[in-house]
Amino acid sequence: KTLLCLEYDAAGMYFSGHLLDNFSKHIDSLKIDQLHDIAHALEEGASIEETALYGDKVTVTVAGIITRRTNKNTRNGAAMAFLTLEDRRGYAVDVVVFPKYWEKYHPILFEEAAVSIEGQISVGDGDELSLILTSCCPLIDNEKFSKFNGAAKKKLYLRFPSFEHESFRRASEICRTARGDALEVYFFSSETKKYATVDTKTIQNTKSVLEKLKSLLGEKNVVLQ
Repeated sequence: KTLLCLEYDAAGMYFSGHLLDNFSKHIDSLKIDQLHDIAHALEEGASIEETALYGDKVTVTVAGIITRRTNKNTRNGAAMAFLTLEDRRGYAVDVVVFPKYWEKYHPILFEEAAVSIEGQISVGDGDELSLILTSCCPLIDNEKFSKFNGAAKKKLYLRFPSFEHESFRRASEICRTARGDALEVYFFSSETKKYATVDTKTIQNTKSVLEKLKSLLGEKNVVLQ
């Protein structure tokens, strides 16, 4: 099962930054599924939990730049389209937009548009991967997002038996690799009834990160407010 991955060396187009960097604040505020996580979950050797999280017909939300659009007509003459959506890391996925949704969203589905797309994972007979679009919205650039979204960040509370427990180290590592601006994260010890001071104070708001923490700590010990 494959997900198209576009690779660039140091001389490539991303050396000076990706177009999506201009929309990073909006992206970080959303509960985004990462394309590389979806790709990994569909590879041989992926865990049962990963496969269940991103299996066939699972609904996900992704963000990226539309790099290609091909318009088509159905046998009944209704307009639809096929898109390629690429994220900040250079991963890309094909997106199918059926007539019902094309009629609704086509004004914002143009090449080089920055969008978030909700869709259903579809794995074809030949293991080809695509998303079936069900909703879409344009991304807001950082300047406008800061101006109109100045509210306090959401807070994520993580509870541990103690700060010496192995789960504390593992959760700290998960948060460290998911640094972002969307969620303020707080570590709480049931033993001392105190919060820890850690180097990772804010993280991304992504489905995969939250699921990893819930799997490690238990859902009741991962609280998003």
